[in-house]
Amino acid sequence: MTVNKITVRFDSTLFIFMRKEKTVICLECKSEFKTRWNGKFCSHRCSSIYNNRNRSPISTEQKTKISESLKKYYINHPEKTKADCRGKEYVKFIGSFTKGKFKGSFIESILSVSKRTTSKILKRVNLGCCICGWKEGSCDIHHIHGKKIQNPDNHENLTLLCPNHHRLFHEKKISVKDVIPLSKYFPENWRDLYYG
Repeated sequence: MTVNKITVRFDSTLFIFMRKEKTVICLECKSEFKTRWNGKFCSHRCSSIYNNRNRSPISTEQKTKISESLKKYYINHPEKTKADCRGKEYVKFIGSFTKGKFKGSFIESILSVSKRTTSKILKRVNLGCCICGWKEGSCDIHHIHGKKIQNPDNHENLTLLCPNHHRLFHEKKISVKDVIPLSKYFPENWRDLYYG
């Protein structure tokens, strides 16, 4: 039997390579592409654009009907909600390990927590670059005197810079005197902004 399975697999792969390659024009973008199958589109993107073009948009009535039916369903089936899918005991059990894991006085620096948590805290504090105040995107935490000093992650050695000023600092176009240490303008209760 194993011999038959091997030959069937071999024959099916051989069949794929025996099919002639043909050139087809995509129905959406009108570009030529090669295929061994009866494809009509050069990519999934073209296929979805073409097929969704004639789909009628959902009206506000349909949206409200859908949201009301979902609300009704989750009220009738509370075990299906995300928080309760494994049970409240499980949620409490996991929460005992994770909630407030780093919360407390033993966190000395914002760099003691993960990068994801750091970015969350910085968004909640709503601080921008210490030079220009830019906060449209994420700013970089920069070590003012480098990492080779004693206690480099102390807030006296850290500052917040936008990507442009961070680059300028490394090119020595901005001096150490021009940047403000994080300890001067970072709130003292920043640990409370980490919810665990």
